[in-house]
Amino acid sequence: MTEIVYGCKEFGESTFMTRDSRFLNTSLFGFVMNPEGVNLPFRLSRMFDLDSSLGPVHDRNQVISSIKNEDNGLEVQWSLYDGKAEWTSRFNYYSDLGLWKREDRIRNTGDTPFTVRRALVNYTFLPATYEVFHQTSRWCYENDGSWSPFQNLYLQSEGGRTTQGASPFVALREKDGKAIAFHLVPKGDWEISVRTPSPGVGNPAESVVQIQLGHRSDKLNYLLPPGEEWQLPELLIQAAPTGELHQASPNLHRYFLQEDQNRYHQVHPLVYNPWFDNYAMLDNTERLRKHLQVAQQLGCEVFEIDAGWYGQNGGDWWQQAGDWRERLDGAFRGKMLDFVREVEAAGLGFGLWMEPERVGENVPVRKENPDWFAWGEGYYYPKLHIPEVYQYIYGEISRLIETYHLRWMKFDFNFELGEDELGTNYYAYYDAWYRMLEELRINYPETFLEGCASGGQRSDIRTVQSFDGHFLSDNVNPWDTLRVFQQGILRLPPYRLIKWLVIQPGARVAKYGAARYEQHPTVVTPAPPGAGFDEYEKINLDFACLIASCGMFGLSGNFVDFGAEELARIKKHLDFYKKWRGFFKEAVVYQNEEPKALGNRQGWSTLQFSDEKSGKSLLYVFKLHDLKNSYSCVLNGLDSSKTYRVTPFGNNDEAILISGKELVEKGLKVGLQRNSAALYVIECE
Repeated sequence: MTEIVYGCKEFGESTFMTRDSRFLNTSLFGFVMNPEGVNLPFRLSRMFDLDSSLGPVHDRNQVISSIKNEDNGLEVQWSLYDGKAEWTSRFNYYSDLGLWKREDRIRNTGDTPFTVRRALVNYTFLPATYEVFHQTSRWCYENDGSWSPFQNLYLQSEGGRTTQGASPFVALREKDGKAIAFHLVPKGDWEISVRTPSPGVGNPAESVVQIQLGHRSDKLNYLLPPGEEWQLPELLIQAAPTGELHQASPNLHRYFLQEDQNRYHQVHPLVYNPWFDNYAMLDNTERLRKHLQVAQQLGCEVFEIDAGWYGQNGGDWWQQAGDWRERLDGAFRGKMLDFVREVEAAGLGFGLWMEPERVGENVPVRKENPDWFAWGEGYYYPKLHIPEVYQYIYGEISRLIETYHLRWMKFDFNFELGEDELGTNYYAYYDAWYRMLEELRINYPETFLEGCASGGQRSDIRTVQSFDGHFLSDNVNPWDTLRVFQQGILRLPPYRLIKWLVIQPGARVAKYGAARYEQHPTVVTPAPPGAGFDEYEKINLDFACLIASCGMFGLSGNFVDFGAEELARIKKHLDFYKKWRGFFKEAVVYQNEEPKALGNRQGWSTLQFSDEKSGKSLLYVFKLHDLKNSYSCVLNGLDSSKTYRVTPFGNNDEAILISGKELVEKGLKVGLQRNSAALYVIECE
C-alpha cells in the first residue's frame, strides 16, 4: 500500500492511495472518500467511468501501469481492455490556491478503432449532511445560483450551447462547514450528476454521495482510431474552507491570472453600439451620425454596427444570417464602407456584428453547398470539421475584417445546434471553432473579438478565454447585471466579462416633498428581463454607470438626447474607466457576501477589485433596499501595518488616511441613499 498526501491545514489534505491493485482518492480537501476500513464497490471507488464498444471498464480489465509522483501533483496511467486502450489522469496541485487541475485522456493502444460511449470522472464522498450549490442558466437569467439542502441533480448543456440550461459548476458543502467546488471546462456538450447511490450490502440507512462530471454521454459515439487519443474536459476542483464560495473565488481569480497569458492580447477599447436605441435604425443613417457624434464627444474608441446590415436576398435580416454580403435594399445599401470612413474620420475604430455559426435555409451558400451545413433548431450550422467549410467561414470573417478595417468584431450565437450528427456531442465542432478563434487572434491582433451567445448562453471558462471579452447577458437591467456579474465571477475570470450601460432620457417629473413645483430630468433603463425598452424603469445615473463600469463595459441605448449635464457626468465615468482599465486585468475580486439570486434587490453589495502587485484597490459600494443608512465595508488583502489613502471617486480633496488595520477589522463606513452607489480608490501611502 502506497499513500501520497498533499495539502495543508488551511485547505485540508488531499490523499491518494494504492490499495488492492486499485488507485484511490481517499480524501479531497479534507472530505473523506475511500478511507482504510471502508471498502466501497468498484463502481463507486474508481477514478473514472468508461464504457465503449470494447465493453465497460471493471476491476479485472483495469491495471495500473504507472504512477509518477511530483511535488506539484501526479500522473496515473491505467492499461484497459488487455492493452487495447489507455487512460491517463494528470493532477496538478496549486498549493497556495487550494486548487486541483485534473486532465484526463483516453488513447487507443490497440489495432482496431473503438467507440467511446461514456467517459466521466468520479468523486464519491462518505455519508454526511450536505448542501449543494448549482446555477441555472436561462436567456436573460444566467448564473442564477443558490445553496439548497442536498438533492440529486443532473445538470447538462443544451443544444451545443454550453451555458444554456445550467452552468458547468457545482459545489458540495458540509452542513455549517467546509465546501468544495467543481468547475468543468467543456469542449462541447457536458454533464454533471450529483446523486446518492447505495454502497451495496451493509448498513441499509447509509448512502454515499457521488459526483460524476465530463463530456455529455447521451447519444455519444466518439470513434477513436488506433494510435489516437481523446482529451477529455479539464476539471478545476477548488477548496472553500469557510463554506462560502465568494470567499474562495479570489483564489480562482488568482489561478486565472497565473494561467491566462492571453489576457493582454487586447486593451479593451471603449465601445459604443446604438443597438438598444432602435433595432431597425440602420436605415436611418442620419440618426447613426448623431450617435457617432455623441460617441466621439464621450471619448469612445469604437463605434459598432449590430445586426441588419447584411443579406442580398432582401427581407428579414434574421433569415439572412449566413449571407455576409451587404444589403442592397436597406441599411447602408451597399455603401457601408463610406460610413466606415466617417467613423474613422471621427477618430474611432469600426466594429461589426456577425453570426458565423447560423445559416438561413435560403441563403446562396447553403443552396450551392448543401453538404457543408447541418440542420440545427430552425437553422443550419457549418460543419467546421470539414476543411473546405472551415476555410469558407474563416474566409468570410477575415474578408469582413479586412474590407471594413474592423477594430472590433462581435460574434453572436442565437440558436441551438440540435443533435450532433457526428455522435461526438459537438467535440469535433468546438475543436475546430476554438482553433479558428485562435487563428483569428494570431492573424488579426488589432481586432477585438467579442463573444456573445444570446448574451451569456455560452459563457464557460474555455469560451470566455477564447475571446477578448464576452457578453455577460442580454439582460442589461443594472440591478440584474450586478447579480449576474456577482454570481458569474464565482466561476469565471472577471476581466473577460463585458457589461453594458444601457440608458436613455426619461420623462421630466416632479420630486415628491419638494418645497415648490419643479420638474427634473430622469434616466431610464430596461426593466427585467432587460433585453429591450419594451418595459423600463427610472434609475440613478451614477448608480447605473458604476454597476456597468466595474470591469469591461460598453455603451448602448440613446445617449443622443441627453443634455450636456448628463453627458458630462457619464464622461467622467468613462474617463476614469479608461485610466484604470489595465488595472482590472490584474485584479482579484472580493465580495462582502455570497451573491444573491437574480431579482433580489435587498441589502448592500460591495465589489473590491484588488491588484495585489501594486497594492491598489477599487471599492464599489451599492446600496439597494435596506433600512440602514450606512454600512461598514470591511476590506480584504490589505497590510494591517500600513496606512492607506482612501479617495472618493472624482474628488481628491476629500481623500483621507486610514490604517490598514482599521480597514480590515472595522471597515470603511459609507452612507448612501437607496439605489445609489459609491466608488473609492484605495492606495498604500
